[in-house]
Amino acid sequence: EMAPNERMVLADALRERRYKGGNTIVSQGDSGDEFYIIADGTVMVECDGKFVSELNEGAYFGEIALLTSKKRQATVTAKSGTVKVLTVHRKVFQRVLGPLSDILSRNMEAYSSWLIK
Repeated sequence: EMAPNERMVLADALRERRYKGGNTIVSQGDSGDEFYIIADGTVMVECDGKFVSELNEGAYFGEIALLTSKKRQATVTAKSGTVKVLTVHRKVFQRVLGPLSDILSRNMEAYSSWLIK
């Protein structure tokens, strides 16, 4: 569990962004310095041009680039309507979410067979 001061630092660091349907949020092969949490809407995840998954409110992406320093492993696109995401920059992610990196790493294993190369 996060301490109250850690929650405050994280809340202050979150930045809201909106993407219209069809707009790319992250592109496979790009460097990544941000972690994304879906606040509203649905995104599509594609790897090597092939559909992999849909993610909805409460899901997150971008942790692979931050935890491993690898390039983005997938392209994530807003599906339809407007998608609202909350972003956290690498520096804050490492400082505040560092204690959660074990959980995020475990979750990465669930989709490593189709993303991490």
